[in-house]
Amino acid sequence: MSRHTRLLLLLLLVSLFDLACSNAIVPCEVRGAEECNGIDDDCDGLTDEDFAVGKSCDGPDSDQCANGTTVCSADGRGTECGPEEPANIVEICNNADDDCDGETDEGLTRCACTNGGSPGTERCNDIDDDCDGTVDESLTLCGCRDGAPPVAELCNGIDDDCNDIIDDGFAVGMACDGPDGDQCANGTIVCSADGRGTECGPEEPADIVESCNNADDDCDGEIDNGLGNCACSGGGSPGPESCNNVDDDCNGAVDDGLSNCACSGGGSPGPESCNNVDDDCNGAVDDGLSNCACSDGGSPGPESCNNIDDDCNEAVDDGLSNCQCTGGQNPQQEFCDGIDNDCDGQVDEDNGSGGGCAGFGEPCTSWVDCSSQICAGDDFDRYCTTECDPASDPAGWPAGYRCLVGSNRDYYARNYPPCGSDADCAPDGVCTVQEADDQMSLQHQCRPPLAGGGTPGASCDGGNRCANDMCSWFTGLCSEACDDVADCTGSYLGAPTSCVLSWEVVYPGDCGRDAQCPVNYSCVNAHCRGPACSDDGECLAGYSCQAINSNDPPDKACLPAPFFDYLGECRIACAGDPDCPSGLQCHPAVLVDSSAVQGFCRNPPSGQTTPTGAGPCGGAGDPPCSHGICYSSGSGTYCTQLCGDAGDCPGVMNCTPGSLNMGDLGSFPGTLTCTN
Repeated sequence: MSRHTRLLLLLLLVSLFDLACSNAIVPCEVRGAEECNGIDDDCDGLTDEDFAVGKSCDGPDSDQCANGTTVCSADGRGTECGPEEPANIVEICNNADDDCDGETDEGLTRCACTNGGSPGTERCNDIDDDCDGTVDESLTLCGCRDGAPPVAELCNGIDDDCNDIIDDGFAVGMACDGPDGDQCANGTIVCSADGRGTECGPEEPADIVESCNNADDDCDGEIDNGLGNCACSGGGSPGPESCNNVDDDCNGAVDDGLSNCACSGGGSPGPESCNNVDDDCNGAVDDGLSNCACSDGGSPGPESCNNIDDDCNEAVDDGLSNCQCTGGQNPQQEFCDGIDNDCDGQVDEDNGSGGGCAGFGEPCTSWVDCSSQICAGDDFDRYCTTECDPASDPAGWPAGYRCLVGSNRDYYARNYPPCGSDADCAPDGVCTVQEADDQMSLQHQCRPPLAGGGTPGASCDGGNRCANDMCSWFTGLCSEACDDVADCTGSYLGAPTSCVLSWEVVYPGDCGRDAQCPVNYSCVNAHCRGPACSDDGECLAGYSCQAINSNDPPDKACLPAPFFDYLGECRIACAGDPDCPSGLQCHPAVLVDSSAVQGFCRNPPSGQTTPTGAGPCGGAGDPPCSHGICYSSGSGTYCTQLCGDAGDCPGVMNCTPGSLNMGDLGSFPGTLTCTN
């Protein structure tokens, strides 16, 4: 037998001996009162009988579940609860009392079974509705899925705040009006891209435009608003269609179904023309057209020369010969040319003498009366004439006429006989004052009297004309021409008259064209202008060297220089004031034969004057003398007047002869005037 085998056998024997000893009955030895130590201390056959060893117990963990076993304490004097398994059980949402406190799922804020609740269907509300321990599980559109905490709701198709409402507060899915041209809610509210708000999704249809149909197409609360040519706009109602560029019946078509309306069929209003159509669409055909037969309800007819579009084809008097208004021309004053100038349907009516066109030398009132269309003359005598050539042989000129260079043409002018007084003229003629053709002098000519004119001595105040057109502004009376003292046989205001020289201003150089001016002179601004000059001696008679601009020194040229010319005229004669009718004064003039001074009666001068006997006079700034005479003596100057004797003089003045200067008519010695 080997050593190893002997060793194994020895160990087996020892083990069997120990087993036999342990199963042996050992006599009990009383040790005292029973303690909790796994020994029968009082030998009553029971071990730790006074202690609840081995019973279930709840130890000092956080739950109330008896998951431990009672064991003896270390000092044997008592017991304690041994370790629990499991320990510290926490309540979970499972519709059970996990922590053995007699309450189910208590203290759980996200559990439907807390406080006696019952499990239900899981909803997105941050609560474990089915009490399976998981909040909002399996809800794909829930922000609290699998226990995640709720957050502020976004617009994203998810219930972020877990109130069981997706995208609440964002009105998703409601109808909306997007950024199109109408206000119709044809879109649906959707979430914006960032989820922080919403926007209106695409509209169908979009940009609806208001049309005239008595409906609110664009959903702005107003029917047919903003349509200027719709009767239903602004609260109106449909009515019968009329031509007014308005859709009266609100069917979407303006002026449809109307004839002679420019706005029918989509046309637009325009200026009214004579065409039997309402062009401006105001409900009236061809209205406001004064020369249209279709205006005011008229109808087209045959065309005639009347400045009217009779056939309403937009052409006045078209297709007519000898009609001024053909081709759209305006009527003119009727004149003798074989044409209906005033478009009244008559040719050359009411022209010339007796209603016919006047020929050469026949009376006329204006150029329209003459076949030649030239009416010459003046207020005394107007006659028809023709153009002429001043260079032609005078032998070929009509008898009693001369070829006159006029302001716009050369024409035959009638010759009138010269005269000294009315006695030199035909019984029905008067002697008048006229300007010579060359504008360089005055002359007396016999003319027919002015119709309705006054005779010598008659009043010509207030616009009354004299038969000879000789109204004396000195007295306001008609006077008469004379060339001898014996010609003045009548009386004015009951007083005798005498023939004295009367002055008139002659204005040379009036022109309408160069042909009226002297050689080397031209017509400028209606006056003949000569060449440049430095003094008057370089100019023709009737012209002087005058400045023509404001240069320093100015440029000069020969220009007309008005001057006085004298002709005989009958005036009330006087030697002194007592010889004059009441209110008139005796002023100096020169007898027609220039032999002496002759007083004549006239109205007192207007304005401030110096009376006879007072002075000074004749100086610069001195008022004029009341009777037109300034007397110069060795002691100074004073005003005086004509007299026949001392009784004609005021105060103590004497009537003495002396020399009286009458300007460019010369001085006249022996003239009686009042002197101091």
